Amino acid sequence: MLCSPVVYEHAARFIGRSPYEVSQSAKLLSDAHIAAWRYYKHSPVTIGIDIYNLEAEAFGSKVDIPEGNEVPGISGSIIGSLDELLTLRPLSLNESGRYPLHIEAARRVRAELPEADVRLPLSGPFSIASNLLGFEKLLMASIMEQDKTRAVLEHITGLQIELARQIVESGFEVSFFESAAAPPLLSPELIEAIEIPVLKKMMAALTAMNGKKNAFIMGGDNASIAGSLAGMGAGFLICPAETDQRIFLENASADNLLIRINMSAEIIASADKNEIQNEINRVKELMNDFPSTLAGTGVLSYDSDPELVSWITGQF
Repeated sequence: MLCSPVVYEHAARFIGRSPYEVSQSAKLLSDAHIAAWRYYKHSPVTIGIDIYNLEAEAFGSKVDIPEGNEVPGISGSIIGSLDELLTLRPLSLNESGRYPLHIEAARRVRAELPEADVRLPLSGPFSIASNLLGFEKLLMASIMEQDKTRAVLEHITGLQIELARQIVESGFEVSFFESAAAPPLLSPELIEAIEIPVLKKMMAALTAMNGKKNAFIMGGDNASIAGSLAGMGAGFLICPAETDQRIFLENASADNLLIRINMSAEIIASADKNEIQNEINRVKELMNDFPSTLAGTGVLSYDSDPELVSWITGQF
């Protein structure tokens, strides 16, 4: 498939339930992703709705019940300092938070769809720390206490390597997400100093577990750090719609690296076929200029029209 839909909360639409309802039930979560895959045949199938909430909730955060078909969010920070983050203990795939629900759903999807590429989501260390401490506090700590912040990220990375090991031993690969650390939220200089080293460690660990390079997903204005992202040892990156995609692709050259060029999710949500066609043509031009790329829809909203999404993917 040259263009793949990106399906998380959008899966809930296929069974007529809200994202929150689906996120709380292994049966609903598996039914939703099975129905979405049968419609789109997309790859991978990442089992989740509110993928960045899982670890924070397992560590004790509360997930708010949103109105209507909005995506659930963390209600607020529960940790007050970097020192507290350093006391976090390993999570259990079979006992912590909603991870038991997710592994059950993943097994249901694999049993029903043996040909699908079924994966579990795993958050990066900065995203977890941001949810637990609060982004503003973590940003200030990153500037004022850089060494301790790096130690926190290394500690959480170790915890995530252990959780990844449990996922792999259960027979699944992971999709690794770390968008909270992306520019312009963090400066490129801070990312290079505190994030890239721990992300390299995570990628190396995943490669050792899987015997192949892993997917790494980071949104944001990433063109300035694309070279570093390409050099981390991942096998798959996204080229976000919110960055200068041509510069990103020029900077992200690496052997055996597949890059998904995301279309603007906002343009897709507009349902304006003329605007969407222009976006399709723009991404096609980039794909022609850069080998080892494919297209993506960006994260589809719950309300995205499946017929329109199928029309888009059929243009590639």
